[in-house]
Parts: sequence; C-alpha cells; structure tokens
Amino acid sequence: MIQTFFDFPVYFKFFIGLFALVNPVGIIPVFISMTSYQTAAARNKTNLTANLSVAIILWISLFLGDTIL
Repeated sequence: MIQTFFDFPVYFKFFIGLFALVNPVGIIPVFISMTSYQTAAARNKTNLTANLSVAIILWISLFLGDTIL
C-alpha cells in the first residue's frame, strides 16, 4: 500500500489520540484556578501562550514523530 503525505484517516486517528492526551475539557478548572488572580488581559495572554505552545508541540509531533522515534 502506498502511503501518501495526506493520509487523512491516519492523521485523524493521531489527532484523536493527542486530543485525549491533552484533555482540554479536564484542564479548564485547573486553568481557572491558576489564573484567578490575573486580570482579564493577563488571563487572555496566558491562554494564547498556552494554546500556541500546545499547537506547536502537536504539529511537531505530527510531522516529525516517526523521524524522532
């Protein structure tokens, strides 16, 4: 079987697995409790930084995971 770069079923399975590991629904209470002292602007900046960090890590894992392993 020839594997293409855009093998969507494989990417979908990979995304679902990483989504379960990241668990964004379960982290909401933790984020709220850790940022309760911050102003709304600081909380938004923290949110953006955390989300971009996770997105970058997930993209790197997606494209370089097999090479790294």
